[in-house]
Amino acid sequence: MSDKELFVESQLLFQFKDFSYQYRRQSAAALRHISFSVEAGEIVAVLGKSGSGKTTLAHVLSGIIPGTVTTGTMQGKAERGQSVSVGLVTQSPESQLFGYTVEDAVAFGLENQNMLRSDMANKIDEVLALLHISHLRHRVVEKLSGGQKQAVCIASVLVMKPDLLVLDEPVSSLDPLGKSMVQDILFQLRESGQSVVILDQFADWCASCVSSVLGLEAGQIIFGGTLREFFQDPDLYEKLGVTVPPSVLLYHSLKEKHPEFPLRWNAEELGRALHGAVYLKSDEKESSDAVTIESSPLIEVRHLQHCYGSFEALSDVEARFYKGRVTSLLGQNGSGKTTLVHHLNGLLRPTAGDVLINGKTISGLSVAELSKSVAMVFQNPEHMLFENSVAEEISFSGRMHGEVLSSEEMDQWLEWGGLKEYKSAFPLNLSMGQKHMTAILCAAASRPEAVILDEPTLGLDLDMKRRLTALIGKLKQMGICVILISHELSFVCEVSDEILLLHNGRIVCEGTPRKVFGQRSLFADMKMPLPDMEILSDTLGFPSPVLTDSEFLRRTEWIKGGHTHELA
Repeated sequence: MSDKELFVESQLLFQFKDFSYQYRRQSAAALRHISFSVEAGEIVAVLGKSGSGKTTLAHVLSGIIPGTVTTGTMQGKAERGQSVSVGLVTQSPESQLFGYTVEDAVAFGLENQNMLRSDMANKIDEVLALLHISHLRHRVVEKLSGGQKQAVCIASVLVMKPDLLVLDEPVSSLDPLGKSMVQDILFQLRESGQSVVILDQFADWCASCVSSVLGLEAGQIIFGGTLREFFQDPDLYEKLGVTVPPSVLLYHSLKEKHPEFPLRWNAEELGRALHGAVYLKSDEKESSDAVTIESSPLIEVRHLQHCYGSFEALSDVEARFYKGRVTSLLGQNGSGKTTLVHHLNGLLRPTAGDVLINGKTISGLSVAELSKSVAMVFQNPEHMLFENSVAEEISFSGRMHGEVLSSEEMDQWLEWGGLKEYKSAFPLNLSMGQKHMTAILCAAASRPEAVILDEPTLGLDLDMKRRLTALIGKLKQMGICVILISHELSFVCEVSDEILLLHNGRIVCEGTPRKVFGQRSLFADMKMPLPDMEILSDTLGFPSPVLTDSEFLRRTEWIKGGHTHELA
């Protein structure tokens, strides 16, 4: 049977046969002897750590390689089915959005297909409604939050109805509601018979959608099978640097002592399976909800208001940030988080109100003057990288302020970030996760009084995320104030001392993670999902949140056969 007949008979949309690809001037191949196929109706997750070759694979699937990038070397076969169209959503929405308004950006592809205006309007209406972003239709793209831009990027590809949709870390900058929204879309797309390839290092958000999994390491496929088979092998997902749902971590912590403990990757399903069997220990005392502060704030925000034209992005915001503490800002995309932190280093100036550092107003200071006190890492690290090596990049901020890192200090920062072997590498040639870590180290190594991290886990694999957690702990020990914006709720629970919850430009709740995530009705009203472990706590009927898998093991017990057993 010929390859063409095989495509028709089994509805193959794309097929790789012993395919390898090597970039020009790279010593090792980015993809090595890849063989797999994608059929109609499949949702395939390609999982692997930062730098494993996922984005290269996405570029081959979409035709960027060899269509646009023509200088590399290919071997084997990478074949697309006849008349099969492929749409790609990249990690960086800014590089894929063309147009002044959201409507312009979504219409761009349709215009290039010479579609009639009347037909175009109907398709734009349909896709904006599907993604629940109709309210953004006339907003200026440049003024959108990172998550809103990613949602618009997905809309601009979906509107053209590709046969194969390739998603390269598609929810990396979306809030939890946005992730849930993309999950719903994936289910709808699968029902319609469309194939999807997801490339990611997070298996938690897409676990309920995928039909099969491929594990990618150093350009090679080392696993192919079902999601259950993947989750049953902790050595595999650790090796691949993949983040799995907390429920899966619990399963592996308990299966040896409790073989009957069920493997579930949905927290609510696990809660229903364990209901009536797992309880909080009767003698377990809860941590205090009080935030203990013994010093004056490093940064104080007073009655802050900011308007973009007639749109009020912040309204009467008051907040305090302290040395040696981690404060996380939570809220849906567009709630005002990034707008707030841009006032702390002078990137934005208040419409009303004031910001004080060490008790003094910053109103007369320039961004350059403030940068020594307050360093910021943006959502897209590529906006911050312009030196010729990782080492030069990390030392840049210090050099600008007259402080030079010793070789020992440089090696220490590189070790903390897991970038020692990339010391001389050109930063823009790194993977997205490595770029992000480079930008974080650049900000931290200058030893500012405060570091603002806007979505710092974007592109980070499991190992790099653990390194970031440890790095944040070291910054706290140095007495540096850490201000964090993140949609990854499990990460927020792990590192935060305090949380500020924003909604429609106002702070609606603040306190310890336990206090804030304990406001279950508030999160429901805001249509914001809770962390997985809090969903599990709520399903089990616990009166207060249990926020991490380690805390769950410590604070709970299992009733079996009328006897009480320690879980751990």
